[in-house]
Amino acid sequence: MYDLICIDIGNSSIHLGYFTDGKLIQSKNIPTHVVLDFPGEILPLINQGTPISYCNVVPCIEKEFQALLKENNNPFYPLSHLSYPPLPISYPKRSEIGPDRIANSISAYSKYKDFSIVVDIGTATTFDLISPIEGYCGGIIAPGPQGFLDFLHNGTALLPKLSLSDLPSYKSQNVGKSTESAMFLGVLNGFNPMVLNIIEALKSEIPNNWDSEPNIILVGGASKLLNSSNFIFDPYLTLNGLAIAFDYHLDRSTK
Repeated sequence: MYDLICIDIGNSSIHLGYFTDGKLIQSKNIPTHVVLDFPGEILPLINQGTPISYCNVVPCIEKEFQALLKENNNPFYPLSHLSYPPLPISYPKRSEIGPDRIANSISAYSKYKDFSIVVDIGTATTFDLISPIEGYCGGIIAPGPQGFLDFLHNGTALLPKLSLSDLPSYKSQNVGKSTESAMFLGVLNGFNPMVLNIIEALKSEIPNNWDSEPNIILVGGASKLLNSSNFIFDPYLTLNGLAIAFDYHLDRSTK
C-alpha cells in the first residue's frame, strides 16, 4: 500500500490529486498566481514525505517548486518527454510536447485502447491525437475561451475585461444587447464550431480502414461552453496519467 500526490501545474490553476494504491481518492485546486506569489502556500496541501508525480507548464516556478519538495522530503518525478513514459511517441519533436499533454495522452492510451482525441480546455485549448499503435501522434493548439475575451480587451481601447464566470446568464440570447453580452456571445457562438471543426480535421488523420469512431475526451474547466453530448468528460485524465507514469517509473527503477 502506498500514497502518491499528483500535481498538474497549469497557467491558471494547479490541480492536486491524492492517490492510494493507484486510485484517486481526493482532489483539490489552487490558483496558480497564489503559488507564484507565495510558493510556500502549496506546502499545507502536500503531506511530508509522500512521493510527488507532477507536470508543469509554468517554467518560472520549476526550481522553487523542486526546492520546496526537497525541503518537505517529498521524492518527486517530473513528467516530460525525457522521462520515458509508458506511451509510444511518434511525434518528431518530442521536446516540444507539453508535459500536461503527455500526461493526458498516457491516460487516454492506457484507458481507452482505441484512437482518441483529447480536448483540454484551459488558458489554451489543446487537441491531441493518440493512436493505439503509434501512441502520441501530434495535435493542434488554439486559444482558450478566456483567451478570446482577453484578446478583445488587451487589443482594443474600449472593450472591457470580462471573465468566463459570467457566461451562463447569456446562454439564452442570440443577439448582444450590450457590449458585454456581444463579447460573451462571440465566444459562445464561435468557440464551439472551432472545436468541432478541429476535431473533424484530426479525425481525417485516422486510417480509412479503421472501423470505429475515435473517443473524444474532454478535459478542463470550460467544458460548459461545448455541445459535448458525444464527448467523454474525464476531468481527472491528467492526474491519472501522472499516476500511471509514476507507477511505470517506479516499476522500472526497482528492477
